Amino acid sequence: MADIRDKLRAQIGQRPAGALPGAGHKALEDRLRDQAGAQQEKERAAQYAAVDVYLVTDATGSMDYLIATVREGAEKIGAELFNHPDRGETRISISAVRDHGEGAEWFQQGTLRSTLAPLQRDISAVRCYGGSDGAEAYECAWLQLAREISQNSGQRKRVVVFAGDNLPHGYKVNPQAQRRVYVDDAGCPHQVDYRTSWQALTTAAELTLFVGCHEAHRDDAMIEAQRSIVAADDPRQRYVDLGNIGDIPALIMATTRLAQSNAAARDYIARLALEDSERAGRIKGYLGVKNGS
Repeated sequence: MADIRDKLRAQIGQRPAGALPGAGHKALEDRLRDQAGAQQEKERAAQYAAVDVYLVTDATGSMDYLIATVREGAEKIGAELFNHPDRGETRISISAVRDHGEGAEWFQQGTLRSTLAPLQRDISAVRCYGGSDGAEAYECAWLQLAREISQNSGQRKRVVVFAGDNLPHGYKVNPQAQRRVYVDDAGCPHQVDYRTSWQALTTAAELTLFVGCHEAHRDDAMIEAQRSIVAADDPRQRYVDLGNIGDIPALIMATTRLAQSNAAARDYIARLALEDSERAGRIKGYLGVKNGS
């Protein structure tokens, strides 16, 4: 109210009482209040746009611990992203990728959900099995997902969180790399180039994270190889070396807010800090979120 009255005084000046009598004064004050409210609503809409979140996880045997953590954190994810319509409408899907040898289950595309119960059912349905020391079908999953995003998300903002502990078929180890990673790989059976499919995916989304999950058996060579896939000079794509698997639910939430706006991300991380300051600090580090504008 004080802000509206300041604007009112700026328009009519410091005149004696009665200079803008009764109804005229009230009508102008109401108009200024409506204008201020409309501006606040416009600013909030820009800060919290509608967004679709595509969570994609390697679902081979070594990734079971990540799925368990997402399952345990689903309620918090839903509480943050589904229960606050003033913070934008959010839809979330969870998809699973394995390898081509798993037949039709090499890639299981999730359905976008806007409420918690069906999302929890989808997460609970993911089973981790298969896999070996060889590459997984990441390259084909990225290409298929890029197509799905373009078809399903329309004008909404799009976020991809891809979590895995391996590499796509066709990855060639840089001979100059300080550490070498062993990948028993005969190439993609569908001749999909992982560089092309990764570019298609990161073009289809406002923000794409490649989350390297190596907590159980940290592999610096694998981290270096995964990081090389992500273009370091492109703010729309980032590599996250996840140091604490328990951070994955908060990372999903913060990434969603970051795709909406920097202000939305800072607001979420500030609220997270009240609950767990150390985790909030790690999330800021993963995403490079800074204080201020």
